[in-house]
Amino acid sequence: MKKSILFLLCCFLFSCSKNAFKAYEKGDLGDAYSILYKKAKKKDIKRKEMTLFRKVLKEMIHEDSLNYYKNAYRSTLDGDMIAYNILSNISKKDEEISGLRYRLPQYTFYSHKTYDSLSYAVSDKLFDRAQYALIEAETTGSKEPARDAYADLDKISDFHLVNPNQIKRTKAFAKKLGTEYTLVSAENKDFFNNKYIDRYLDVADINVPEDTWRKTHYRIKLDYDYSRIIELILEDSDFDNDEKNSSKKYTQKVITGTTQDSLQNPIYTEVNATLSKRSLNRELRIDGYLRIQEADSRTRKENIRVRYDQDIEQYSFSGDERALPDNEKNKLNNQEQFASDENFFRQAIQQFIAEANDEIRKYMR
Repeated sequence: MKKSILFLLCCFLFSCSKNAFKAYEKGDLGDAYSILYKKAKKKDIKRKEMTLFRKVLKEMIHEDSLNYYKNAYRSTLDGDMIAYNILSNISKKDEEISGLRYRLPQYTFYSHKTYDSLSYAVSDKLFDRAQYALIEAETTGSKEPARDAYADLDKISDFHLVNPNQIKRTKAFAKKLGTEYTLVSAENKDFFNNKYIDRYLDVADINVPEDTWRKTHYRIKLDYDYSRIIELILEDSDFDNDEKNSSKKYTQKVITGTTQDSLQNPIYTEVNATLSKRSLNRELRIDGYLRIQEADSRTRKENIRVRYDQDIEQYSFSGDERALPDNEKNKLNNQEQFASDENFFRQAIQQFIAEANDEIRKYMR
């Protein structure tokens, strides 16, 4: 049993070292470094593996050096950002290699001073580019430069030496400058039926599509420039009741007794009843319009018309109830009632707002 475990352990160790050699043969220095570093950290690295480790490090240092100087001497923001990322990876590896306490090749061109200096340089260049973009956004009124500025300011957080308070304030300004703000209002111009209209014509129910760069205000804020103004105007409403009456007669023979002779035959009597139906309809008509005005003076107006109604039937009868069929008797026992006036108006106004929301979505999709 012990021999089996030992054999498996040897196979495992062999496979690990084989993986490192295999990765090196494929030209994957990063993978080879990762495997060998873990073994060196556990102090479980063989002589051949240590030789390979030194070789891998020399080649990595050579490649990193070429890439760093190639980009650092471009004197461009993109070049500096690439050079910084190279130094960032080197910084991590430098700490790892120093912690092993083996005599291993070192990054002679790397220093914390160079790393910090490059961090400042990239942060400053990104910040300066963002400032120029913000000036352009303020001057032209265009949103895109402000959004570009926000993206640059967001990248600064990737660098280890920054002024977080200054970045936070400037990002907030770029966000505000790059965002399309929509001001929404709702107004009731109807002089009648305004008890429930004023209660349920709620501007907060007007839904304007939002995303990262589109926000909605339901109350004007003086320190904001609005890209568009959306107004929902209710101009007129008309509440009507309509009633229609009809009736139907029914005749039925019913047993009222039996004969007195020995046969005891049933005695039938004809009974009559009249079922009266009262058909009630109430309708609320709401007329208004949706107006969308852009900052460049383009205006769109859409009429919004809603016809919201409810129908019920109520029944009564005269005569002898026994003349009525069972299905008609059920109608007498299950009388329909209108919803309350308040609920009726609420449903109609919600439909009015829903149609306005459909138009807004079509316009801003």
